[in-house]
Amino acid sequence: MSRFPGTNDPATPESTGLRRRPLSSVMSTCCLALALGAVAPAMAQSDMSSDPDPGVAPDESVLLEKVVVTVRRIEEISDTVPLTIRVIDEQEILRRGIYSIEDVARLTPGLTYDLGGFPNDTRPAVRGMQAERGRPSVAVMIDGIDLSGENLAISGGGAGVVPDLMDLERIEIVKGPQTTLYGRNAFAGAINYITKRPSDVPEGRLELELAEFGHRRAAGMISGPIVEDVLGYRINAAYRENDGFWTNPVNGGPLGAQEFQGIAGALQFTPTEAWDINLRYQVSSTDHSDYPTAQLPANTRLPVPDGTFTAGPPGSPSLPCPADLSGQPAPVVGACTRGTIVGPVRADIDDVQMGFNEVTGRPPRGLELDQQIVSLDAAWDIGFGKLRYTLGWIDNESFVEADGDFTDFDGPPGFVFSLSALQQLDYADERFDHNLFWTHSFGTFSVLIGAQYLEEESALVNSSSFWVRNPDSPLGGPPFFLATEQVTPAFPVRITRDTEYSAVFGKMNWNITETLRLGLEARYNSDDIEYGVPGWRLQDVSLRGLEPVCLPGLPQGAIFMGVPGPDVPPPGTVQACPRSESLSYNEWTPRVTLDWQINDNVMVYGNVARGFKPGGFNVNELIDFDGQGYLPEFVDAYEVGVKSFFPQARLAIDAAVFYNDYTDQQIGVQLNQTGAGDTIVAIPGIANAAEVESKGFEIAAAWTPFHGLNLDLGYAYTDATFQDYVQGPAPNAVTGPETFAACGVPFGQTSSPQIRAEAGNACADFSGNAVAKSPKHAVNAGALYRGSLNDRGDTWFVELNAQYRSKRYVSEANRAWMPSYTNYDLQAGLEFDRFSVVGFVSNLTDDDTIRTAQRNVDPGRPEGFAPGRAIIAYLPEPRVAGVRFIYRFGTP
Repeated sequence: MSRFPGTNDPATPESTGLRRRPLSSVMSTCCLALALGAVAPAMAQSDMSSDPDPGVAPDESVLLEKVVVTVRRIEEISDTVPLTIRVIDEQEILRRGIYSIEDVARLTPGLTYDLGGFPNDTRPAVRGMQAERGRPSVAVMIDGIDLSGENLAISGGGAGVVPDLMDLERIEIVKGPQTTLYGRNAFAGAINYITKRPSDVPEGRLELELAEFGHRRAAGMISGPIVEDVLGYRINAAYRENDGFWTNPVNGGPLGAQEFQGIAGALQFTPTEAWDINLRYQVSSTDHSDYPTAQLPANTRLPVPDGTFTAGPPGSPSLPCPADLSGQPAPVVGACTRGTIVGPVRADIDDVQMGFNEVTGRPPRGLELDQQIVSLDAAWDIGFGKLRYTLGWIDNESFVEADGDFTDFDGPPGFVFSLSALQQLDYADERFDHNLFWTHSFGTFSVLIGAQYLEEESALVNSSSFWVRNPDSPLGGPPFFLATEQVTPAFPVRITRDTEYSAVFGKMNWNITETLRLGLEARYNSDDIEYGVPGWRLQDVSLRGLEPVCLPGLPQGAIFMGVPGPDVPPPGTVQACPRSESLSYNEWTPRVTLDWQINDNVMVYGNVARGFKPGGFNVNELIDFDGQGYLPEFVDAYEVGVKSFFPQARLAIDAAVFYNDYTDQQIGVQLNQTGAGDTIVAIPGIANAAEVESKGFEIAAAWTPFHGLNLDLGYAYTDATFQDYVQGPAPNAVTGPETFAACGVPFGQTSSPQIRAEAGNACADFSGNAVAKSPKHAVNAGALYRGSLNDRGDTWFVELNAQYRSKRYVSEANRAWMPSYTNYDLQAGLEFDRFSVVGFVSNLTDDDTIRTAQRNVDPGRPEGFAPGRAIIAYLPEPRVAGVRFIYRFGTP
């Protein structure tokens, strides 16, 4: 009999045989570190099975537990899936208190998670394939419904991740492109939260968690049949809050305070054996204060290759910067160098200097996020296979109010372009996602054929304010008339993006022999994306206080300050006509897999896949679409792996080697445009200017050396390097086509003095540098020991886990980095038939190493009339001790 289950049938012991549970990134412990001769970071995963197979020794039951996954849209035993998969099951979720995507990333080597410029600017990445611009590279889903919408305020981030996890059966993390089955958001991988379905018998659960810093969490669940074997229900709710881990030293507001509340209900309807219909609704609300964010200013100055300075009064010709700046006057040194950050990124609470909303006189409100999710999953066994339809409706509404410059200091006197900013971002996203597919097995073949149609409407209303820090600045008077106090703009910028995405996809598995299987997958992706912008820049209506007007025939963005006439707009206006533009993309994304079940306990596999991410427009501060489009990204991914179990040694090992050829990466550049009087104006843009090679290997091992002790180790080595990354030469009137050709970039693609200074060359060439945010080494390991309390089966346990991450560069310049760190978590508890109590200490050593940081601009410390360079660093959570109670009731 074939060892591979049928495509349209749930995996069963009869069809698959007894197999070990999948290996994952796992947690560390000092014992394991000593035993393996490694630094002890990691993550523990295994639980002793509550109902082990009677033919299996108790020590082995944790390794032999069967885990069914749906990463390929069908139910399969994870060990038969030729992909690298990490599964976090319900027991681990409850025991460890996993609430957020940060927790998931912490437990998974090869997966990173970073915050961008504000709380819902989220940036997960897999195997070094970071999203610099455009859509996120990792699909974040709940029951297969994609939540990872593209952020309209800052390119490269998402805006719709799950705010809090509630009542989950498991979390599946799959690495490598999953475009063929999940669409273009699964460019580098996917994270899928699988919710619990209604149960066949009455049951319930109550959870209570108390910890330091005012942390309180309560959750509950009830489930059972309404009509036996026909209709069942499940209701769950959760509430969580904490008072924050710090107090802002400037405005006295809390930092890191949260309040979450949500409720979900589900119905399962099985009128006949052929039908299975599941309907679920979830609504949640999240309030989050300011994050503990430190804006770190430049700590050194670097010369600008091909830099220029002006020796005389304004309007004087520019002169080349001298090669040797020693002994030069301060104005020349200032013009020919740029400040940047070099070395390790470190910060503490004294570096947090975020100020007030000056209109209200209170700390900024932070993040307010309301989310609704409806999902329908209907399966119909039609006799000749199974037909399945899924519907997902998502409605996200969020508001962010935050100190946009992250600082609070007085502006310098004189003619200095030092600005303050307050972010106010109102974001709405609504999505309908339809999937219909058919599965069937016949003979040695199993097939899946499907189609997807998605509609998404996104809108951002940006009411952020900019003003000159010094209220007595001459920039506040003629001829500039810049704002010198915070004023909410009368004409906020509204950006829209409407998406229609359709696809057809298919998968075929051929059991060539009883042990050799070939898989073929393909998806045809069709994207139609329409953007809309109002035609004016936020700084025009905020900093300058201009009123937009639309007069056909006048240059877009032209500012009028003179005496009005018959054909001249009144003073204090900016020419701004709304603009819209559409883009369409059609791409094939195939996957080929081959796996061989060498024996009952060893499987080897290989797969080749292509990932696709659509292009778009750089809509932030965009007034015209001409020259602002960028093309899709592609990745060709190769993976070879083994999944094995050695029953005599009670040892399970998974390993994989991967290579990703990531081309046409979307990155930020400058673009030359001709301005008034034939002057050359450099504007920000996005171009497909980078190629990345990401290669490495991953290994995960689970070992039960003796009864009661489970040891886990996970390691990911990722070498992600820019093979080709050139932003371009200096933007000036004398830069001819030959200069762009020598740099290898299209004519007109330039770089700022800041970028050239950080690159250290005239072309702003970063080729050969490591990809930012990607640690070369990630280790997760752990030890879990269980002992018996009595003859009734009650147990006690102690668990030590740790995670190690090597240093991560903040940007492609590789000049500043987040240092390596090791984090330890300790848990101990008692588990009875219906009641569990767990004491825990997270961040056991109170390690304060910065774990997420972003390159940023520094408007308060400008370089001439351009903002300076800074890094925003988010302080990690300190050591937190607490206790968790879980009570289960209902039918055993």
